[in-house]
Amino acid sequence: MNRKAEHTLATAQFLVSTQQHPNESVHCSYYAVYQYMVYLLNAVKVNPITYEAQKESTRDQDSHNYVLDAISNRMQAPLREERRFKEGVRNLKQARVQADYEVEAITVDESLRYKQLADGLIAKLKQYFRDKI
Repeated sequence: MNRKAEHTLATAQFLVSTQQHPNESVHCSYYAVYQYMVYLLNAVKVNPITYEAQKESTRDQDSHNYVLDAISNRMQAPLREERRFKEGVRNLKQARVQADYEVEAITVDESLRYKQLADGLIAKLKQYFRDKI
């Protein structure tokens, strides 16, 4: 899943750089962050949640909120940073929903901004979980 997240983020970068598919780049930016969170939950040394357990735990609920809450509970970051992280993920998810389902298109500038947000969120995850995997 780590590689999948890296490839999805690289695809977002490619789409941003071509400036032709901003909606698709936002989709990839969000899913790269989501996939990286799924990977981390499986990879942590203490109380990991396997991919199978994640799938089973989310059978009757929103898997994206479950994963975000599970990551947030393991961050061990100051509350302000944890809230800021969750807000960033939620903003990116909202942009992904707009990109995937709304009539209004994402602009090239917005897609670049969301790609940068995804980069920052993944960098924060790597910082918070550096010693946990």
